Amino acid sequence: MSEERMTQELERQAEAPGQQSQRLRRRAEEIVSRLTLTEKIGMIHGAQLFETAGVERMGIPPLRFSDGPMGVRKDFKPDKWVDVG
Repeated sequence: MSEERMTQELERQAEAPGQQSQRLRRRAEEIVSRLTLTEKIGMIHGAQLFETAGVERMGIPPLRFSDGPMGVRKDFKPDKWVDVG
């Protein structure tokens, strides 16, 4: 790690929680402002079974979810269910 990067990391760790929160919020707002409407919709709408669309150009991977009151019941492929056992 370069000395400059190490200094930045130490300064980040020394921030008060409120300052860190504000910094993270600004960073999140910056990222969202760079997304197109189609990319934003893909991230909240879903692209496959239980998976959102990622944004490759920004290094944002797709997110995979599994929900239900009984926990994980089956594995899934992009378009079908597959028994786990």
